[in-house]
Amino acid sequence: MPSTKFNIRVICQAALVASLLCACFTTSQADDDIVMVAVGALQPTQAFIAHDQVNYKLHRYLIDRRKLFDDLCEVHGRGDRADITAGSVPQQLDSFSCRLSDITGFAPDTMKTVVRGPGGRYYLTDGHHTFTTFHDFAETGPAFEVPVRVTHDQSGMTRAGFWRWLQQNNLTWLRDADGAAVSPEQVPRQLGRDSLGNDVWRGAMYFLRDKVWVKPQPAVPFVEFYWAQHLRQDSQLQPGPLVSAQAYLSWLQQIAAHIQALPDQPGLGPQGQSPDALGRLNTDKQPDLGDLLCAGNEIGKLGMALAARGIVSDCSQGY
Repeated sequence: MPSTKFNIRVICQAALVASLLCACFTTSQADDDIVMVAVGALQPTQAFIAHDQVNYKLHRYLIDRRKLFDDLCEVHGRGDRADITAGSVPQQLDSFSCRLSDITGFAPDTMKTVVRGPGGRYYLTDGHHTFTTFHDFAETGPAFEVPVRVTHDQSGMTRAGFWRWLQQNNLTWLRDADGAAVSPEQVPRQLGRDSLGNDVWRGAMYFLRDKVWVKPQPAVPFVEFYWAQHLRQDSQLQPGPLVSAQAYLSWLQQIAAHIQALPDQPGLGPQGQSPDALGRLNTDKQPDLGDLLCAGNEIGKLGMALAARGIVSDCSQGY
């Protein structure tokens, strides 16, 4: 069991959640709160996300219901595998169970994080895609309550001072889909694809993860966005209309080849990290991206994202 203790404050009528979580806190080093907040009340700290990452999850939930509960287990710091029944519903924690690793147990460090800001509002610092998916999914929606870990309480700050603090601590991404700076006033006040803009380059890095790059260790905040900032500057990589499976896949193949060919020189990351330091995989082998559309006769991640937009991948024909 982890040695960190977290205080639990339940905002809403969620006694069941509190009872399930309380047993997991044993010894003490920190005093982070875990609170329940409706996803519609969470304040974004970035103006753009990858819509197709959300589209993938939304379609996945429709064809693989257990994935919704897997993600709920992860959000609750209870592993990433759920056991469900025909009567399982996301609003009732006692209607499904989460498989915990005997070694890891309850893992609060894996939970999504917020900062308590001016007016007592909760500003999301990790989880924009996950919680946008919950926000936009019909079975959950904006009123759906999720646990988040409060890492800092800056509720006494002015709004201007608070946003300066977020920037100084690398807890916000204030760029648009073209890489231009945006002001805090331009950041939407709620999650959802109707509010947050779409950065297709950020989406490309999501689909190419574990193909040509992996999350670097130690972690680099907003690493996908730093990659996106580099990629969008190359005139040869600009996408055409991504309205077919083949067009999207061809664009990803271009990006993958570009990433593989980059010299390992500094200049990409926030501290000038090189491509390898930002997680590029060192291999000369061209990655197989076809399984993003179809893995055998089964639809892949990209195929699901496109299906959510009404673009069908025929996996009986490969794509």
